[in-house]
Amino acid sequence: MVFSLWSFCFILSALVFLLWSFCFGLFALVFLLWSFCFGLSALVFLLWSFRFGLSALFFPL
Repeated sequence: MVFSLWSFCFILSALVFLLWSFCFGLFALVFLLWSFCFGLSALVFLLWSFRFGLSALFFPL
């Protein structure tokens, strides 16, 4: 009886740990996606500013 109670508690703690690691992995994936989108938008902004800088250099107003 005691052994089955201990094994039940151990299985329950393992399931809770699995759920926590799944939630942490999901949060890390969402954070990675957000940082990828932010880096992509920064790259696009850099390319646009470089293009406008070149056009202002070659065609001054």
